Amino acid sequence: RNFSAKKKIMMGLRYSSSLLRILVLCLFLFALGQRPYWLENTPSAEERIMMRVLQHEQIKQPPAASARLSNPTEVLVSSGKIYASEFRQNRVVFAKTATREGRHEWRVFADRGPHCRRQKQGGVDCAILDGPWGLACYEKILFIASFGSDQVLAFSKKSRRFLYSLGSSEDLDSPEGLAIIDTTLYVASFLDSRIVAFDLTENSSSRTIFSGDPIDIDYNAGIFISASSRQKKQDN
Repeated sequence: RNFSAKKKIMMGLRYSSSLLRILVLCLFLFALGQRPYWLENTPSAEERIMMRVLQHEQIKQPPAASARLSNPTEVLVSSGKIYASEFRQNRVVFAKTATREGRHEWRVFADRGPHCRRQKQGGVDCAILDGPWGLACYEKILFIASFGSDQVLAFSKKSRRFLYSLGSSEDLDSPEGLAIIDTTLYVASFLDSRIVAFDLTENSSSRTIFSGDPIDIDYNAGIFISASSRQKKQDN
C-alpha cells in the first residue's frame, strides 16, 4: 500500500513538473514574440476583432430599433430628420420631421457599441458612445460627441454604420458642443476649457483655437469649479 501511495505521489510530481515545463516554454515563446505551434491556428485578440468587423460589414444593417425618447441632451435637424442625443441612455435616436405633433416614431440611430471599423492603413478603429452630447452634420456624416470616452464618433447618416473617430484623451476632455464651418469641426472640450478644431478633409490631428480656465471637480460638494479657484483655496 505504501509503495502504491508513493508511486501515485511520484506520478503527480512528474505530471506537475511537466506542466510547469510547458508553462515556462510558453512564457519564453511569448516573450520572444512567437506562439507555440499548438496555438498557431488560434486567432489573436486583434484577429478576432477583425473577423467580427468583416462579418459585420458583410451583414446588411438591420432596421433601426424602435425607441422612446428619454431625457434628450442635444437636438439636430438635418435632411428631413430630427436627431436627439440621450446622455443617460448612451445612444442617439432619430425620427422623421414630417409628422404630426407628438406622433414622432423614434428609432435608435447609434447605441453604446463598441463600434469598430477597418482602417485603410490596416488595423481596426474601435470606439464606444459613452454619454453622447453634441451633434453636427457634414455632407453625409453625422458627428456625435462622446463625453465619457473623450472622442467624436462619425457615422453614415444613411446606413448608420460607424466610419471613424476623432480625438482622444490627449486632445479632448469630456467633449460637449459641436459646430461645423466649411470643412472644420469645432469641439467644445468641457473640462479643460478649450475649443478644439479638426480639419474634416484630412482627418488631421487636433489644434486648439481658444483656451480658458480649466474646470475641476469638487467631489465633496458635487459641483464643477475652476481650477484656478481651487488653487487659490489651497494656497490660502
